[in-house]
Amino acid sequence: MITDRQMELSRGEADIALRAATLSVGPMGDGVVVRRLATGKQGVYCSKAYGKENGVPRSPDELAAHLIIAGSGELARFDPAFMQQARAKGAVIRQASSSILNIASAIRSGLGCGPLPCVLGELDPGFVLCFTFDEADYALLLMTRDEMRNLPHVRAFNDFIASRTADLGHMIEGRTLSR
Repeated sequence: MITDRQMELSRGEADIALRAATLSVGPMGDGVVVRRLATGKQGVYCSKAYGKENGVPRSPDELAAHLIIAGSGELARFDPAFMQQARAKGAVIRQASSSILNIASAIRSGLGCGPLPCVLGELDPGFVLCFTFDEADYALLLMTRDEMRNLPHVRAFNDFIASRTADLGHMIEGRTLSR
């Protein structure tokens, strides 16, 4: 199941979860084993078409002159302070969404500039990285119900996810910042 809703593993709502969390991760509930896979980086992206037509903002200060794609709901709490400052300086929010995939789609469509995890932004050759920022670094976590973690199929899945995350670590951590 892929959902924006946070499933409660400690209550049995799911057996395994991949979750992005703040770097200061606290307890996740009784009976939940948490494995930190990587520290993720975020960047502000626009589409190639948007950048060609409007220019590419290369710093938070330049963002105020651009149309913004923003997070809403739960995602809004991850918005960096410079997004709020850009709005205060007159930047127009063209679209806001509580889904990271909808934000990516709006950016891909050329509607404006917005923050994305680098692993998502770097996978799309139609995106242009404007700049990265440290303010919203996150922990990528693999969480498993303790009672399930030693089952062969769960262990195989977790090993696969950990291996694949290691293979993509350069993108998750924002180290492929050139195309």
